[in-house]
Amino acid sequence: MLERTTKPLKEMKYGTSGFRDLFGLDLKNAIKRTTLVAIVRMLETNSSIGLMITASHNPVNDNGIKLIDHDGESIPTEYEEICNEFVNSTKGEEIFVKYLLKICKIPGIKQMKSHFNKNTRILLGRDTRPSSPELIHDVIELLKYLEIPYYYHHIVSTPELHYLTKETNATGKIIVHHNYINFLLINFSILKNSKSKIYFKTSASINEDKNFCCTFCINEGNRPFEINEEKKIESFNAKSIELSNKDVSIEQTDKIILHPVDTAYGVGSKVLKDLKLNIEIITGDLLNFNCGSDYVLTSGKPKHFIEDTWQAAFDGDADRIIYFKMKNDKIRILDGDNLCIKLGMILNKVFPEQKIGCVLSIYSNSKAINFAKQFMQVEIAETGVKNFIKKVKAFELGLFFEPNGHGSLHYTKEVYNKSNDYQRAVLNLLSLGDAVSNYLVIESLVDLEKELYKPNPIKDIALKVKDKNRKVDIGSILKKYKCNGFIRASGTEDVIRLHLEGESTDNIEKCSIECVNMIYNSQE
Repeated sequence: MLERTTKPLKEMKYGTSGFRDLFGLDLKNAIKRTTLVAIVRMLETNSSIGLMITASHNPVNDNGIKLIDHDGESIPTEYEEICNEFVNSTKGEEIFVKYLLKICKIPGIKQMKSHFNKNTRILLGRDTRPSSPELIHDVIELLKYLEIPYYYHHIVSTPELHYLTKETNATGKIIVHHNYINFLLINFSILKNSKSKIYFKTSASINEDKNFCCTFCINEGNRPFEINEEKKIESFNAKSIELSNKDVSIEQTDKIILHPVDTAYGVGSKVLKDLKLNIEIITGDLLNFNCGSDYVLTSGKPKHFIEDTWQAAFDGDADRIIYFKMKNDKIRILDGDNLCIKLGMILNKVFPEQKIGCVLSIYSNSKAINFAKQFMQVEIAETGVKNFIKKVKAFELGLFFEPNGHGSLHYTKEVYNKSNDYQRAVLNLLSLGDAVSNYLVIESLVDLEKELYKPNPIKDIALKVKDKNRKVDIGSILKKYKCNGFIRASGTEDVIRLHLEGESTDNIEKCSIECVNMIYNSQE
């Protein structure tokens, strides 16, 4: 089976979001070979590793694979390079054996079984793309062939699989989708504690596997972190209660008004429905086509909305969130910059004794950056979630958001341990990096209507070119039109992206025309 996989026709690179490509033979082979890397990492860490089939906001005919490390973070940079070597080599099986020996000290494929820990496996998840069932089937067939233990979580969001992977390793028991839904509901109910009651009721159809009892974690008092001493994974939840045969629901004693959501016809629809809250889903009928956060941001002309009503928009795998409102054919958008600032103001109120930091993007509007600096420590990061996570860890309590709506929260265990239940609910939900959990916090605490600053006009253009890595100096053009901007090669597509910000739309239009001409001329 391993020798039948071939290298792609063109070189593929594991970027910040893993491998992504048009669904076809090259991608199928890349996914099989990346599965082998996941096995090596599982054996090296003696922990479960996550494997997600998704291409996030990409068109429906694309797909991809992303690996999740044992601690719920992205895989280390050296493993990204190993992925590149595996996928682009003519000899996949030989490289697999090479790294089994080099990293895991295992002499061959047949000797792997003796090195398995009973609690380690590959944790699988996928999004709602039509090609995802076939790709996950390929992964499962390969794991079965190699007799590698696995658990298939079916349709989950990417941030959810990050959480499930981390908590499975922290607790030593498989944490499943139902537990994740309960985690969202319990913490949401704490934020809404004056308006809701929480119930646990018997359900006979919660877990697919009746042979184990899943652990679900909530907070109790000021108990410290629990740590799985064997794997040294810190759990951010303090008390475990058995919920394998329980269902959680919230009785809305007062009317809780939640804004409608455009889920991009993706994973978010399933998660929102599983919450069983009163949330109206307004979206398209094809994944990421004329719907979702990316479409709303880039077009400014959503096709699915309620007039004069705030509405959230997710991307296909539910790790991005923005808000928008249409009124008289005019749109107002709260992008990641806006939401980061509004949430930062909330954190200042919820944690009055704590300094708050935030990380914004090189794409962030200068008006947003200057406003945020008035009440938060601000750092700027290159694009890519890994770059944001690296910078935000400098803060004891820090937010990060990209303008596209990727956003999450970092906090230290010292901050968590001295927090009360209400503060912990905020920490628990915002730290997931999940559009749904961010939505629940925003719906509970944020004033959407108040306009805090007026952003400068911006323009983003994607240009398909022969050589996306060719350097072009647009500095003189930017200076001429009093604009800020830069050119960046895409990490997932054969395009370069031109980003411009200026004092007027007229200047940006003139600047963009000259910049585009210079870029295309440089390709000749």
